Amino acid sequence: MVIASGFIEANDSTDVENVIAELKMRNIEVNEVNNAKIIFLIERETIAQIKNDFEPLKDLNGVRNVHLAYYSVEGADEESPIP
Repeated sequence: MVIASGFIEANDSTDVENVIAELKMRNIEVNEVNNAKIIFLIERETIAQIKNDFEPLKDLNGVRNVHLAYYSVEGADEESPIP
């Protein structure tokens, strides 16, 4: 499982509700809204799926900018056994 989080800057506060509705239709979780900033979380099976869902966000109506804060891959922090 790959998890990515970041925030979207809406053009102004009147665009926030429309952007949130669009995120929910795309199965992207909205964690918090602070003025015109929307914090989101995407959970997908692969990095490619994250990329496919993340990149089009900048083209949503009412979006000024999209920022990726972090992503993590399940098991990436586990040590591999030494043969």
